[in-house]
Amino acid sequence: WIFDDTMCVISGFTAYSFIMSDMNTLAVIAFSRYVVVCKPEWDYLLKGKYPKYFLIGIWTYTLFWSVSPLLGLGNYTYEPFGTSCTLNWHGRRTVNIIYNALCVFGCYLVHVVAFIFCYVHVIRCYKKMNIATKNTFPLRPLTHEPQKNMAVEEIIRYHKIVSTSRLTKVSLTMIVLFLIAWTPYAVITVWNIFYQPVNANIQVLPTMFAKISCASNPIIHGFLSDRFRQSARELFLKKPQKQRNRFERNNQ
Repeated sequence: WIFDDTMCVISGFTAYSFIMSDMNTLAVIAFSRYVVVCKPEWDYLLKGKYPKYFLIGIWTYTLFWSVSPLLGLGNYTYEPFGTSCTLNWHGRRTVNIIYNALCVFGCYLVHVVAFIFCYVHVIRCYKKMNIATKNTFPLRPLTHEPQKNMAVEEIIRYHKIVSTSRLTKVSLTMIVLFLIAWTPYAVITVWNIFYQPVNANIQVLPTMFAKISCASNPIIHGFLSDRFRQSARELFLKKPQKQRNRFERNNQ
């Protein structure tokens, strides 16, 4: 670390805030999938003024945890390998141990429980929807495009299942990668809190995977979202072609 202690605190606070906001956003996405698939009567929670409340809740919960170390409940310090800053997971003071333990619970376990609850129910509801559709229209297997002779009710139900399943796959993929990235870091953190500190060399890879997990979500969404890929093709392929055609017509 080539900067001073103040920059270390700023870096730790900034990284922690954005990481927490990412976790909270994933939890809200999981809840939205649960509402769309399993509780359509709650869809009003995803419209109007309520998304603003979710956004306020995301950042209120984020700042509660990230500002607390600045007020003396825990503190920010250098990583054991000395190239970045984070919470003082190795602090032996009572206040550090209490805050760190609460942090593992409130910033990791709570989110994991929310993910599991929402997506277990989503998968169950999706299976029920799929089975119900196949039972209602047994001769019309689900494909990626509706058939021309499908009834209106069938088309509506079909599109609901397909659209929700695609979005669910995207969000579920982000959750799985979140757990893969953060679980090793959480295990090492718990070990550091209650036992002897883990060797710095062992902590490098879990820390790197955990901190780059935030950058993976846009990439995942880009690869798995049909709408995003279509928009990207229109932006980078079709639009330049139209511009070239217009340029050629102007020169004729």
